[in-house]
Amino acid sequence: MQAAAGGGDSLVARALKVTDPCTLLPADLAAKIVPGASAPQSQKFPPLQCTVSNQVQALQITVGPYDSVGPVTGAESVSGLGSAAYLMTQFVDDSYLTIDLSPDQGAIYVEVAGHDGKDHKADAIAVAQYVLAHLQ
Repeated sequence: MQAAAGGGDSLVARALKVTDPCTLLPADLAAKIVPGASAPQSQKFPPLQCTVSNQVQALQITVGPYDSVGPVTGAESVSGLGSAAYLMTQFVDDSYLTIDLSPDQGAIYVEVAGHDGKDHKADAIAVAQYVLAHLQ
């Protein structure tokens, strides 16, 4: 894995060491969320992103040194992820989760666009939990 999990590094410092966000992709969960998806596609210039898609559904992880966003109007607060996390559901089958890594910097974004009429809130949270666990 290319995300270094050094001793006393903060979560932000470990996230900043990620050079390929696809190393943080939960393959089994991605296969369940996006069946028949293409191989993970990395975008290695800012913002660092990893995307899997089957031309209908998509899962995307974005990792970066972005400023924390704080409370998002209209978003649901999700406890236990980073210093704060906010889940927005733009459509019933499109969940967008923002995780602040510290109160002032670093963020991870997880988007599940199912285009299938199903609620993907739990999927976005499960992906975020996996990513954060692999940054520990």
